[in-house]
Amino acid sequence: MLSPDLVQLFNNLQIITDGASTRLSASLVPGYNLYRIGKDQSGKPCLIISVSDIDHNYSYHPISLEHVIINHGYQCRIIDSNGISEEGKFSIIQCISTDPLLQAYFLRVCSVIILLIGENPNTSVVSNAVDKIATLFSALSSPPKNSLQGLWAELFIISQSFSPSILAEAWHITPEDHFDFALGNQRIEIKSTNGSIRRHSFSLEQLIAPVKGQIIIASLFVQTSGAGISIIDLLDIISKSLSSLPGLQFKIEQSVAATLGDSWRLASDERFDIELAKQSLRFYDAKNVPSIPPDIPPGVSNIRFVSDLTNVTQIDLNVFSGKGSLFRSVKKR
Repeated sequence: MLSPDLVQLFNNLQIITDGASTRLSASLVPGYNLYRIGKDQSGKPCLIISVSDIDHNYSYHPISLEHVIINHGYQCRIIDSNGISEEGKFSIIQCISTDPLLQAYFLRVCSVIILLIGENPNTSVVSNAVDKIATLFSALSSPPKNSLQGLWAELFIISQSFSPSILAEAWHITPEDHFDFALGNQRIEIKSTNGSIRRHSFSLEQLIAPVKGQIIIASLFVQTSGAGISIIDLLDIISKSLSSLPGLQFKIEQSVAATLGDSWRLASDERFDIELAKQSLRFYDAKNVPSIPPDIPPGVSNIRFVSDLTNVTQIDLNVFSGKGSLFRSVKKR
């Protein structure tokens, strides 16, 4: 099932200016009768969940994070677009920022959370989802861990792959991992440049294959373009490919948040030329990349260098793809 368009639902809601501050304007999420997207009296968005096993006699304490507040068993009155009101206790995840970009990001994450929790939410599953939200939004306050260009290139490879689910599963958990994709003894490392020469920075570890393993280097040109597509656009493409796999959808969102950190606003602003990326994409066997001898003296580590792939022969993916599911998946659609 596709992620619901919560941004459109939220934008259609009217702000209720009369009555108690606990009144919310809300609309049912199509296809998910236990979820509502709401707008409070200050215009902030929230996700309202009817939890099946909530203890109405227990006094829950709110969970306050930097960008969101979570309330379980929150007593409120909900008024829908037809003016019909409903009063009760709900689990509410609310964005507390007035920043429109952050509100849209919040709604984007909530659309994945709905799929992740499912059609019969209970306190245990909702609490687990809250932990995931806390981790994701905490990352948005951290320094960025990779360039926007590098992250775009990795997402581009996933979006163009024959099997996005396998690449999403194999994608690095943290930006500090040696390889962008790892599955079994197969590795894929993505290298991008905004120039016209395939000159890339490598760590020595990125060119040393695991035992009985193999490494593919993907090289592409990534240049800014006002007519290009953004990281958010790529996420939308990937999300549609992973519509039946909300866990992987959320993993992608978490990895993006951890990589972008406090530069997350650029995810929708910076755009890159996707046609140039498609036309320039080449694959290489790591064994053929110009490198230095691997027998490094003891005590020497963290070796990095720049290699020019201009005269390196590219590989035929049809040959390499027979060596494992990761290499088969990266074949272009």
